[in-house]
Order: sequence, then structure tokens, then C-alpha cells
Amino acid sequence: MEFINYMLSVDAAKMNIEEFPYLSANSKAVEAMGEEYSSNEAKNPPAEVIAAGEYVSNLDTDTLAIYDEMWTKLKE
Repeated sequence: MEFINYMLSVDAAKMNIEEFPYLSANSKAVEAMGEEYSSNEAKNPPAEVIAAGEYVSNLDTDTLAIYDEMWTKLKE
């Protein structure tokens, strides 16, 4: 539990954002990154953009087999 608490701390989350520029749900860490980061819509899309997105639900076995075949060919 201590590790999770550490990773959720502002300082650690900020370092994580700097190293791995994924979206962060840690609003305090996003604030700590400054205006350039927080106003970048590629890194922090507005809520309405996220709400308009599409999500892939759990796929059936046949569809997963097709995805697996496609990814395998892509990696060759």
C-alpha cells in the first residue's frame, strides 16, 4: 500500500508524467506540470472529447482470434 500511496503523491505522479507522457487522472500532478502541459489538448483532452469517444467492449472469442491474427501479421 505504501508504494501505491507514493505513486499517487504529487511529486511521484509528476515524475511519472514527465517520463511517460500518458494521460493522468491525478489532477494535482497535472496542475504541478504547469500551463503548457495542462492546456495541451493532446495530453489532456477536454471532457467533451473524452465523452464523445468510442470504447471497445469485451470481444467474443472469434473476434479476438481475428485481432490476434492481424497483430501477428503486423509484427512480422
